[in-house]
Amino acid sequence: MSDTKATIRGAVLGLLCSLLGWVGALVILALSLSDYYHYNLLFNPNGVPRTFLWWVAPSVLLLWFIGGVLGCAALVRIRSVRDQFGGRLAAWTAILLAGLPFATCGMMYGVRYIFGLE
Repeated sequence: MSDTKATIRGAVLGLLCSLLGWVGALVILALSLSDYYHYNLLFNPNGVPRTFLWWVAPSVLLLWFIGGVLGCAALVRIRSVRDQFGGRLAAWTAILLAGLPFATCGMMYGVRYIFGLE
């Protein structure tokens, strides 16, 4: 019999990673829309904003990936035990929040490719 607390913990951890990835993406978006950050990103090649972007963007992608993997692992553990529903919503939410940016990028690339937009 599977440990219910470990399964719920994995689902909640996956959800937390996915949410932290979205927080990081919102921070990148907010900073890229500010004039100071935009100016330093374009005209100061060795500045702090570019270094910040090189560290935060891969971290966001990694958090989304980890959130999706942990959500899938928790969902598999939940489904392997009969009559256990704890953490299923958190696992599905983690999977959807982690997969949404990758699916959106794929759709945008597909639309650009189909219509020949450059």
